[in-house]
Amino acid sequence: MSARLRLAGAILWLALNSLSALAGTAATQPLRIHTVPIVNQDHFLAAVLAKQDETAARVAEITAHHGDAVIRAAREGHADLIITHVDFAGSQQLLQQGLLNAGAVVFANPVALIGPANAPAEVARAKTIEQAHAAIRNAGGCLRENALVHLRQLHDAALGCSPSDDGATGLGAVLAALGKGQYLWWGLHPFLMAEDALGGRGQAFVPPDPRVLRPLMAWPVSSADSARAQRVIEALRSAEAQAAVSAFRRPGSPDRQVWWPVSALDRLRAIENRGHTIVAVKNDVARAAGSHRDPAHEAKRAFEVRLAQALARVLPGNPEALELRVLRKVQRLPAVAGGEVDLGISMFRPENGARRLTAFSRPYYRDGLSILQQKGHAQPALATARLLALAKDQEDWREDLRLLGRDPNTVVTVQSVEDAARRVETGAADGFIAPRVNLRVWLDAQKQPRALQISPIVVSHEFAVALPLDNPLLKQRVDEEIERLASAGTLAQWRQEAGL
Repeated sequence: MSARLRLAGAILWLALNSLSALAGTAATQPLRIHTVPIVNQDHFLAAVLAKQDETAARVAEITAHHGDAVIRAAREGHADLIITHVDFAGSQQLLQQGLLNAGAVVFANPVALIGPANAPAEVARAKTIEQAHAAIRNAGGCLRENALVHLRQLHDAALGCSPSDDGATGLGAVLAALGKGQYLWWGLHPFLMAEDALGGRGQAFVPPDPRVLRPLMAWPVSSADSARAQRVIEALRSAEAQAAVSAFRRPGSPDRQVWWPVSALDRLRAIENRGHTIVAVKNDVARAAGSHRDPAHEAKRAFEVRLAQALARVLPGNPEALELRVLRKVQRLPAVAGGEVDLGISMFRPENGARRLTAFSRPYYRDGLSILQQKGHAQPALATARLLALAKDQEDWREDLRLLGRDPNTVVTVQSVEDAARRVETGAADGFIAPRVNLRVWLDAQKQPRALQISPIVVSHEFAVALPLDNPLLKQRVDEEIERLASAGTLAQWRQEAGL
């Protein structure tokens, strides 16, 4: 650990108090907070926490280090609370493994438009990303791509520099851009840390657009003192702490805001600024129902795209300009949580830890797990039957089976529906458990009669639109439209037309 980070921890140890509002009585051991470095740069987190109660005894210590080290500390039991960007892959892994309890967004740091020292005033006055890009275009400038994942939503290919850049990222991309008088997007904090090295060759602009803000989430570690950690989270989200977040300034920069409160993460305003809605969805690759591991994939996507179109019509901007962003399954919820997309519509179940990452709308679809079994036979007993399941669906059915009293480790996994069906037909297995709609679409697509039937639903599921946390007005609009579509029978009609 660097001397600077050790100093930050020491300052917090002396300045932080037992936060009578947080703990009631002095704790014998400090609450161990592990965070990515940016969170305690210039002792930011220490300063915000110290505002809670300046006279109480110490109870917390901060360790700021690389994200991977934060995750390792949580995994090895050395942390009670961690703070990372909400879309950080390491945090997602801990969530999936049940090592983190439900967290909350506590503040956000900005991405800045980095430009040459002689950038025109119109860039500094821009209120949105688009206005900033227009100012660059009007000045005859170009925008270099900074090929980091969390920056891809900010890039405008039409402003690309020629010849094409070399793929450099981070500081290397900044140095290359400023050396040619170009612009690019990069984090404000790393830019400020590199200002001395840049020798005044560049300046950073942060438009008041929610899309440039990257939310950070505080997560209690489930195996640690999670109750105290939760109270610290509540304190960080208090009105006093959020005011301190906005008011915090770096030494020597009294006019530069570097942190934003939770209230600034307004996705409705982000949609309005952009002019259209971005929705994460499944891919549209057509495959034969017999070979696809999800035979109902196309039907689900068709239904959900119609829902996305309907929601875009009640959200700000141009509904005809709806952008469907195809992301891999593991990327979709983090993209919603991190602000890369506005909504996610991809058969999300609001269970299985998903609520720890995003909010959800009211349900727009209901289905459940059923068993594909031999025709004419009684439904297999779940507790003892020789069951099969798709390996790719483990996160869906394992917890369901536990709730039904079945050890999921006794279920044999297969790679395709056809493989499972053959085993059931030959008696090598008693049944294949899967979403009922998948089984029905697969069975309906068979060209020859199969000696198979589908049981009633054994576990019911609800599916909802994924929404970013702390956006009640966006949730209200989405819920109202889903309610209207359901009451009018429109959702049912769309399901039928899609083949669901």
